[in-house]
Amino acid sequence: MELDFSACRGKYEFILSQNDRKMDISGYRQCLCISGYIFRTQRTSGILSGVKGTYSPLHANSRSVHDGPLWPENGIEKDFCKDTWWKNLLYINNIVDSDNQCFGWAWFLANDMQFYILSPLMFVPLYIFNGWGLISSAVFLIGNGVATYFVSVKYKLPPSTLGVVDEKTTFDYTINYYCVPWCRIGPYVIGVVAGYCLYNTNGRIKIHRALNLLGWAVATALSVTVLYGLHDVINGNPLSIEVAALYNATHRTVWGACVCWVVVAGATGNGGYINTLLSWEGFSPLSRLTYCAYLVHPILMYIYFENLRQPIYFTDMKLAFTSWRR
Repeated sequence: MELDFSACRGKYEFILSQNDRKMDISGYRQCLCISGYIFRTQRTSGILSGVKGTYSPLHANSRSVHDGPLWPENGIEKDFCKDTWWKNLLYINNIVDSDNQCFGWAWFLANDMQFYILSPLMFVPLYIFNGWGLISSAVFLIGNGVATYFVSVKYKLPPSTLGVVDEKTTFDYTINYYCVPWCRIGPYVIGVVAGYCLYNTNGRIKIHRALNLLGWAVATALSVTVLYGLHDVINGNPLSIEVAALYNATHRTVWGACVCWVVVAGATGNGGYINTLLSWEGFSPLSRLTYCAYLVHPILMYIYFENLRQPIYFTDMKLAFTSWRR
């Protein structure tokens, strides 16, 4: 969800920053200038380094924070990130020696940065000539689907690891599919195209009421299918390898399209009460905390669960408060 929304917002804001519809060559140079990448790196890497620099020694001295029976004797990070920390700062931890990651949840940041670097290959052609931009975006989208399908078939991956007890399957699912950019870029491409559509129409899209309701119905149905369609699978009725691969190849892109419908409909006045709710000013300060919350919350989860001295009796309320599953 974060990838397609950030792509949609980022490309929309960038194009709106150009004063002239026909951006000259200096505009393209500004767009592709290395300083843009440096600025983004500074925004993300500073906080990442600070949290990571605190996290490693905190977990190295396990007796000061962890004394529960579930805490590994040698900590949860191999050599306490001594030999792997640099991959996080270069945002390649999800593709270089990815089975030996430090600060494991930073795989998402690596994907986001990699997509940001590649994004001019989509939104610059969109700006120059719609047709070329759509072709470029389609290439990325088709490549994502094909790559994901064949990766899934090669490793015989299930559509979800919920209920999976085989360690090799879980390992292959995480390292070869879940974290890699070629299996993740689909929602980002959808976000880039949606952001350009908002710009190209100046945020003014009139949709007939019946068509608008149909759009909301389709988006709701598809998103619910993505979320709950695996109920029987998780409860012991596995899909065939090919059908599971098809699900893995499409469900994130479909989910991204549903999220972008909410964004585009809300931004163009077709969101109704949903847009009123999501536009509430109270969300604004909270939204500025999400990045830091993402970096910090697994550490707090480690501290809580690895200090437990009794079994956990899971209830819906317990699950909601402890955020065992994000």
